[in-house]
Amino acid sequence: MTALLAAIGVLAAGLVLLRVSEWGPAAGGDSLLYVGTASSLLAGDGLASFYGDPYGGAPPLFPLALAFAGLFGPHPLDAAGWLNAAAFGLTAFAAAAWVRSRTRSSFLAAWTGLACALSVPLAAHASAAMTEALFVLFAVLSLYALDRWLEGRRTSLLLAAAACAALACTTRYLGLALVMGMLPVALLADGRGLRPTRRRAAHAALLAAVALPPLGAWMLWSLLTQGSPAGGVSSTGWDTPSALYVLAGEATRQALGEGGSVLLDASAAALRGGDPPPAGVALRAATLLALAGGAAASLPLLSRRERRGLVVPAAFAAAYAPATLFLNWYLDFDLATRYLAPLFPPLLVAAAIVLSGLLRRASERGPLVRLPLPGRAADRASAPALALAAALVLWLPQQIDANYGDIREWRAEGKQHTSRWWSELDTVRWLRAHPPPAGLVLSNGVLILYFAADLRTPHEYLPRELPAAAALLAGAHASGEDVRIVWFHRLERADYRIADLAALPGVEAAAILEDGVVFRVGDPAAPRAALAETVLDGARLLASSGFGVYLDEARNRLVYVREGCAAGDTDASFFLRAYPVDAGARPSGFGNLGFAFGEHGFREDGRCLAVRNLPDWPVAAVATGQQTPDRGELWSVRVPVLGQPAVATIDVGALRARAAPLASGAPFEVYRDGGRLVYAREDCAAGDLVAPFFLHVRPLDPADLPEERRESGFDNLDFAFDEAGARDGGRCVAERALPAYPIASIRTGQWLRGEGETWAVEAAFGERAR
Repeated sequence: MTALLAAIGVLAAGLVLLRVSEWGPAAGGDSLLYVGTASSLLAGDGLASFYGDPYGGAPPLFPLALAFAGLFGPHPLDAAGWLNAAAFGLTAFAAAAWVRSRTRSSFLAAWTGLACALSVPLAAHASAAMTEALFVLFAVLSLYALDRWLEGRRTSLLLAAAACAALACTTRYLGLALVMGMLPVALLADGRGLRPTRRRAAHAALLAAVALPPLGAWMLWSLLTQGSPAGGVSSTGWDTPSALYVLAGEATRQALGEGGSVLLDASAAALRGGDPPPAGVALRAATLLALAGGAAASLPLLSRRERRGLVVPAAFAAAYAPATLFLNWYLDFDLATRYLAPLFPPLLVAAAIVLSGLLRRASERGPLVRLPLPGRAADRASAPALALAAALVLWLPQQIDANYGDIREWRAEGKQHTSRWWSELDTVRWLRAHPPPAGLVLSNGVLILYFAADLRTPHEYLPRELPAAAALLAGAHASGEDVRIVWFHRLERADYRIADLAALPGVEAAAILEDGVVFRVGDPAAPRAALAETVLDGARLLASSGFGVYLDEARNRLVYVREGCAAGDTDASFFLRAYPVDAGARPSGFGNLGFAFGEHGFREDGRCLAVRNLPDWPVAAVATGQQTPDRGELWSVRVPVLGQPAVATIDVGALRARAAPLASGAPFEVYRDGGRLVYAREDCAAGDLVAPFFLHVRPLDPADLPEERRESGFDNLDFAFDEAGARDGGRCVAERALPAYPIASIRTGQWLRGEGETWAVEAAFGERAR
């Protein structure tokens, strides 16, 4: 049986490694604290954070473990994935072994291990470069050892429980809540009542003496070095309804699995509510109370030993849950699901103990369904046992399916700042190809530089206030330090904008990318080019409507510029459809590159500018503009990209002056201009361009036709507007080259499948062939 439980632990670890193997562990702000500190330790800089400040805000065991792993080669971020995968696997094994020792049920032990291994929230927490996986492991091990001590009263087990609790305390401050739950068990709980005795007091004192001193020493060090025993924590705001919603939601998700949680959320969504929806809070809380009530009602049916097995999980939950809520409220933290992760394995053990007792009682009352099984197996085949076994087995497919989808998402996109979304930013790709030289690197996105751009040397955040930034740059330049500034548009500082930064003396753009700008800092007296001049260097105007749309062929991108830009001019989203030269290259016929101005644009001297890269594949034409959900398109243009655009080469006014259209009254004016036909319309809307154009050309000599067209008598040169046309605001212009042979007549217009021609014009130019 031990081999099976170990295999389940290996499965749990493997599921985490599958999640992190493609993009690495999820990494956020706290991850930078842990990983950066481990890097500082490996570099010989001591227990200092990424920013060079003394490490604080969390106990030190996790970064120490990452640094130790780094001694053997892997970077601390990669080591976090391996360490947390191992911790998660050991947690699943320990929880299963705990159930096995209490219930002697191999089935329930295996199911408990699988429930841990297939828990999507627990696996997600273990797949991040955070402390949750390690803390949960130490909590489960300490509670398991305490439960075994409660049965056997061996001092070695109590010492093991205390040692694991000490490790938990030096991983997270909430380890104090773990000790708070363990002390009453050591002081009060045994088989002879709840009255404290001198012996029990000695047990509690031993537990505290081993579990608390490491954390006490750390808090004293933090007090002396940082003026706070917790090392300086920040607040994000407390919202009681949201906290209750998160608490009840996480508990019901863990208890009912992914399928039950989705059903609850769908039921709540069907009712009216706010944010969080009151109906959702009520449904989740009612489900949680029903589960707790059912467990409480089952207590009289359990044996004394089984009830004693519930003491440790219940004591931990009674201490940890209120402590978590109180600390989050006191410190004004938002209640995140990761704070609740340690509750799940002990409560799952408690649930397995209750189920074991109910099965035993059902079997004692006699089997209701007898099966032709050999030996004592028939005695255990009661209807309740079969129903429970079926329910637990049927619970697994939904968890397997949920894990499959979650793993696919992790491997395809990643999470947080190690995700594909951040790693494939244009600025990040540029930085990987052009890493800054050794020197000072300032940015409004330090996390992106460290985790996504892989610039794993200390950087600094740009100062919050512009004068402080100016003073820092001037001092660095005076000292001869090579300074780079990396600015991400989507992370704009509240106190100043990129144009303010670019206007500082000595700051010049090294690269203007579609989602950020990299600056170098040089001589303050050197002339400075405006960002608009730099970004438009080498670009040519395609069209001018709401924004001027420029093509930068050298960098394969579009640049949008609007002079006299007001605040509301950038609120509407931009659409951009790129049409390939090979129409079959894209299933939809085009690539959708829509964007928001805040992600790809910036303001400078009354201008609004945005940059958007075009795809790697050849683009024949683009359609772009702005649109809103309620008002539709605010402006739009359609222009070819390959070759000179029609709007740039065709002067429709001059064409009207020297030639008349082929016919009057048609929606499009059609002119023959030398070796081409020109189509023009002033009041042009998007709907006018949906129907394809037909163009039939009859030669004077039928022998000039291709052999396959001679039977019809005309050349078929049909086309779609996007292949040959350009749209600039309300004007649409298209051109189509005519054959070189002498032409007898031309017939052209538009048509729709199933409706036929919507309009047509015809003109003769010579003697029609007979």
